[in-house]
Amino acid sequence: MSFLFPVLMIGIFVAVFGGIYLRRRRNQRILTEGDLTVALVLDIHQTGTVINQSPVMALQLRLEQTGQATRELNLRQVIDLGNIPRVGEQVYISVDKKNPNAAVYMGLVTALNSQAGIAASQTQMVADAASISPRLRESKTFGVATIQGMAAGTAPGATVFTLEIDSCVEPKRVVTIEQVMQNNPFRVGDRAYLFVSKEDKNAVAVVPLSLVGGQKIDPNNNRLDALVLGPQILHEGKKAMATVTEADEVKVNNGFLEKRGVQRWHMQFLVKPEDGSMAYAAEQTLSFTKPERVQRVCRIGAEVPIRIDWNDPHTIVTDPLAMGYPDPYVTVMDMYKDALAAGEIEQPK
Repeated sequence: MSFLFPVLMIGIFVAVFGGIYLRRRRNQRILTEGDLTVALVLDIHQTGTVINQSPVMALQLRLEQTGQATRELNLRQVIDLGNIPRVGEQVYISVDKKNPNAAVYMGLVTALNSQAGIAASQTQMVADAASISPRLRESKTFGVATIQGMAAGTAPGATVFTLEIDSCVEPKRVVTIEQVMQNNPFRVGDRAYLFVSKEDKNAVAVVPLSLVGGQKIDPNNNRLDALVLGPQILHEGKKAMATVTEADEVKVNNGFLEKRGVQRWHMQFLVKPEDGSMAYAAEQTLSFTKPERVQRVCRIGAEVPIRIDWNDPHTIVTDPLAMGYPDPYVTVMDMYKDALAAGEIEQPK
């Protein structure tokens, strides 16, 4: 009996406290390695178990991340009395990347941000990012769209967006998504950047302004932006040759680029398609990052290779790659990166 008693006690200790220890280790791993997600509390109740004077709560949650199907998740966890959420409140959870049914409750969205001393702009950024599925946030694939319609969504703070996705190589298409975006700053008619899934081109999310320093796309800017459509038409647009029929320098509206020698020209061309179809006139306002390109292209009579939008034959760009020059969009991005590194411009907060 004296021998069996300590053996039995060790077995009970391992069975009870060993399980708690393993759960804590697992929870710590999920907290540090999991995907931050915003969830809605559908139900919550005590299980009857108390550990260190804190109740073990059973939570039924609904995850509504843009870019993945809505799903429910149940979890049990020790929660401090002052951190217990109520039905209908939004909470942060961390979801295990290896097992999407395993998650750790982190706290109320508002309370956790307040306790951490997070500034309002950062609070908005965290909440907006957490409402987008990881596959979209981490896809590093972007699109651009015009917002055709907006309506209130079913989840708290959600908006139903109707988006016309723009492209230079595919027909424009319309998709409808629901996305949680507190204090939605967009209006119908705005152009917005999108996160786009690499696996499913219709799985998209609007890039919240909180993630890009609060800056909307300027409606006066060229449709061929430096992030999406410009690189797209340059690399995938229809090839052709063109003769410059008129070239006039115009003001650069971006002070940052103007200081770095970028020039802007309004050009008129006689476009000669490669397929032998009839030549036609087109005009476009284009930016040039290299003075030697200006000398070569921006003169009447110059013969230059161009790329054409597959959807709109009057949307064109000159083709610097075919002329042996570097990609101008990469050059512009490098300018911004260098300026950020040198502290000349501020990182969006």
